[in-house]
Amino acid sequence: WSGVSLVVSPWIALLADQIATVSEEGIPAASLNSSMGVKETRLVKEGLSEKKYKLLYIAPETLLNEELLVFLLQTNNISLIAIDECHVISSWGTSFRPKYRKLAELKDYFPDIPFIALTATLNKIGTQDVIDTLKMDSPVKFIHSLDRPSIQYNVFMKTDSNKQIVSIIDRHINKAGIIYCSTVSQVDELCTYLQYKGYNCKPYHSKLKKKEKETILDDYLKGDIDIIVATIAFGMGIDKVDIRFVIHNNLPSSVDAYLQETGRAARDGKKSSAYLLYDSDDKGLYKFLWNKTIKNPVSLKIVNTQLEKLDNILTNTYQCRRKLLLKEFDEDIEDCGNCDVCLNYYTLKDSL
Repeated sequence: WSGVSLVVSPWIALLADQIATVSEEGIPAASLNSSMGVKETRLVKEGLSEKKYKLLYIAPETLLNEELLVFLLQTNNISLIAIDECHVISSWGTSFRPKYRKLAELKDYFPDIPFIALTATLNKIGTQDVIDTLKMDSPVKFIHSLDRPSIQYNVFMKTDSNKQIVSIIDRHINKAGIIYCSTVSQVDELCTYLQYKGYNCKPYHSKLKKKEKETILDDYLKGDIDIIVATIAFGMGIDKVDIRFVIHNNLPSSVDAYLQETGRAARDGKKSSAYLLYDSDDKGLYKFLWNKTIKNPVSLKIVNTQLEKLDNILTNTYQCRRKLLLKEFDEDIEDCGNCDVCLNYYTLKDSL
């Protein structure tokens, strides 16, 4: 195709992995982000002026710099603007980023350039919010089924989380997994405990230095690390197909978030498992924080509603869990036969 496509990506740590993937396919690509030095940035800009690239991966905070926008406009070579992980646009989405909500400003600079917004999971309300925020005029929608039949969903009451997590890992010895925690301190504490127990795992969160995160990610992708203990940002855009289990040590914020995060398992279509350790205190903590930080009453009502919907599904012990999850996205399926409810595992909820 002619010109260069801008790919807006929210996670700088993943840009190198994305570039490596497309480069293997023979597509010339580069990135621009705040972690780059002056010389590195200049070289990329020179490459853009010389029309060397087909893809430019860029963080939203970098792209919305007026000087850069003017430069990109002057290259007269932008053919497409793709907004990846667009669910972060939505104020009630899984990983709200303020700059993502300002991406509609790009239309002032590139009024004739087509936009495309991409994500794995987003409900109707969030989808409409993305459309409205980006000021898309009657966009064409392409929606694929969210059903991941190879993933078995399991929910257990949290009792002794460390002991429960060890029990789960022992079901998947030497297999790749992700364990999600709500806070950096929880990540560090759990990872230290698992390392002490002899498991091959590393932490991943925003407090780690850039080089350390890059090394951990590279080792995980190569299979040198079995388990990543992480905050929820980890996983977006990572092309690792053989993740066999995902554990939630804390309650996700919505059905969207839950499907996004569990969906990082079984990308090769092989049998995998998702485990959630349920603690009702997590719901109360979300509501406390949201009441303090979300000033818009409509947005506050929506995030609380989304949380309650997920909570109702997770505390259900009599209807197919997958069926209830997909119903939130207007997908109707028969009982799946591959969740804890269908398999009558719910009687074990207190005893993992």
